[in-house]
Amino acid sequence: GGWYTEILGPYLRDEGQLIVTNMPLDHERYGASAKKFADKLAASPELYGTPTIATAPASANDAFELAPEGTVDVVVTFRNSHGWYNNGLTDLIYGAAFKALKPGGIFGVVQHRAAEGANPEETAKQGYLPQAQVIEAAQKAGFELVEASEINANPADTKDYPGGVWTLPPNFSGPDRETPQSDEDKAKHAAIGESDRMTLKFRKPQ
Repeated sequence: GGWYTEILGPYLRDEGQLIVTNMPLDHERYGASAKKFADKLAASPELYGTPTIATAPASANDAFELAPEGTVDVVVTFRNSHGWYNNGLTDLIYGAAFKALKPGGIFGVVQHRAAEGANPEETAKQGYLPQAQVIEAAQKAGFELVEASEINANPADTKDYPGGVWTLPPNFSGPDRETPQSDEDKAKHAAIGESDRMTLKFRKPQ
């Protein structure tokens, strides 16, 4: 993990403050990957400076503060809104982003996109969400939609793989999300490319 952190860290290292979320280090499922990410940040201060780590909530009953209220310029989140939806965390996470941002601050969302009108209860388990559902969730938190871009669109993505979005690159997972794909299947999915994704820009009202 941390691909976007590798971009944002050096950009913010000298003039700014990087805030990242990470799962609890003792989390039953994600603790190992959380520790790996924390170690990665600590090992390279020349790249990341001294980022603030906000521990993500494990359940909707947990308290969560991304940053003190009204102190952040931009919050961005990439390809993980389906996970929050699956765990009932969307309102908590989006609400924390809204609270942390300054008036006029920007909230950017990139997410694997399901077909319009699809049932998010079904598609989220496959890693996809309908764009209308994500917009509605952000507006419920208080954001206003500024722009929707098609820069990450991919019409070749059929969104119907037994293994969900993880079938496509960069994961190339098998139907059980653990078994590697055959060379033939991997070549077929590489030709499709990465998922069809919505790219949304929201603003916290002044």
